[in-house]
Amino acid sequence: MNISRLLMNNKRFSEAYSILSNELEIHRQNFRYDSLNLSYAYIAICQNDLATAKKYRLLLANMGAQASADDVTRYLEKLKLQ
Repeated sequence: MNISRLLMNNKRFSEAYSILSNELEIHRQNFRYDSLNLSYAYIAICQNDLATAKKYRLLLANMGAQASADDVTRYLEKLKLQ
């Protein structure tokens, strides 16, 4: 996931999307629903679907993964500034 974040920061969204999509099944198999929902939020950002990203941010917060929800919030704020 760290590589995809670096790619997103460099506006290489299609490459980040590819990496994130490939990681989804790994998160499912390992029952890492926090990472799974964070990946879905980042995929939504890569697709410029900010409403869906916000939906996953709320889901992360509700499941107790506040640090991940905060990461999504920071990234959404960063996008608004540019």
